[in-house]
This record gives sequence, C-alpha cells and structure tokens, in this order.
Amino acid sequence: MNKFIKAITAMMLMIALIMITGCEKENMFYKHGFYDLGLPSGNLWATCNVGADSPEEYGDYFAWGETNHKDFYNWTNYLYCDGSERTLTKYCNNPSFGLNGFVDSLDVLETVDDVANTRWGGDWRTPTAYDWYELFQYTTHHWANMNGVNGVLFVGEKGLGIFLPAAGIMMGDSLINDDVYGYYSSNQIETILDPSRTIQCFIGADECFYGGNYFRFCGRTVRPVRSAE
Repeated sequence: MNKFIKAITAMMLMIALIMITGCEKENMFYKHGFYDLGLPSGNLWATCNVGADSPEEYGDYFAWGETNHKDFYNWTNYLYCDGSERTLTKYCNNPSFGLNGFVDSLDVLETVDDVANTRWGGDWRTPTAYDWYELFQYTTHHWANMNGVNGVLFVGEKGLGIFLPAAGIMMGDSLINDDVYGYYSSNQIETILDPSRTIQCFIGADECFYGGNYFRFCGRTVRPVRSAE
C-alpha cells in the first residue's frame, strides 16, 4: 500500500511539474496573442500592436530603430543622426547621408534596435519587407471597423484574420491621419539612394500597399511577427 501511495504521489508530482513547465513556456513564448494565417513561411502574426492590449488599440509609436515611445518626433531628437537626415550615425550605406561621410552598410535592424523584440522578447521581431509582401499576397484584405476604430482586416486561408488599426503617424508632437491611414514599420531602410527613409506598410480605405516610405524619425506603429516553432 505504501509503495502504491508513493507511486501515486510521484506521478502527481510529475504531472504538476509538467504543468508548471508548460505554464512557464506559455508565459515565455505565448504571452502575446497571435494567429497562424496559413502563410507559406508559417509566420505567426501578432493580434495587436506593440504597446496595445487589444487589436483595435493603436499602441505606441516608434521612430525607426528606436525602442522608446516619445512625445516629439523630429530629426533633432532622432537617435541615429546628428540633427538632420544628412548626418546619419547608424544604418547608413550612402556617404552623402552619413555624418562626415559615415557608412556602416547596415540596412536591416539589429535585434538590439528592434522594438518588437526588446519589448516582447522571444523571437518576436518587426516584419521584413518580404513579411509584408507575403501578408498581402496570401491573404484577402479589406477596410473594416472594429469597436469604432477604422483599419484593415487581413484574412488568411484558415479563416483567421488580424486587424491593423489606422493609427496614423507621429510627426513633431502631432498624430497625423489617425483613423484614416496606418503606417506600419518594417525592419529595413528604403534604398541605397536614400537611407534616411524606410520601407513600410501603408493602409487606407482607398489603397493598401507595402514599400511606401517616410523619414526614419517619424513615429510609426509596430505589428510584430514571429516564426512558427
């Protein structure tokens, strides 16, 4: 009988340990909601923006490569320049835009500068230009309204969808075009000709596309993505 009780106790402890381990894994990797949209890459898209608690919330705004929300967005306080678009100090592959001819040939965010990863951890990241391409290519999308907020709904082949609110863009201390357009970051600068600009996803009622660009200092929303396990 004692052996039976010990065996049951050991089994219960083992089950508890598995449950605890599972919870720790869930807390670590699944703290933020996501959907499998059936994309060829298997990528999992987050259900809300960085700084938001629900799909329709705008969340926080970040200049490209910065990891903190600000009250003012301009070249004068952009982290990776010395006051202007022609004085870049990081992510510059054209000496005409670098401070004193500076170039580092970096055109993709390093992990330390990726707010999706620094805020959420794990393997969450800001989407690449290809991630945005894939989202547009392999889902249907249409202008929608969620709880009174305008945005675009992307629906995958499995019938699951993500809602991107039209959160506008921060320039100076003003939020521009909110509830009309959305400007979502990618992790890449625009071209070798003008590294002061970045590739982004643009959404609106009349058009949606990826590749449109704005200056790096502007505050954009970020919708993280991660690879499937």
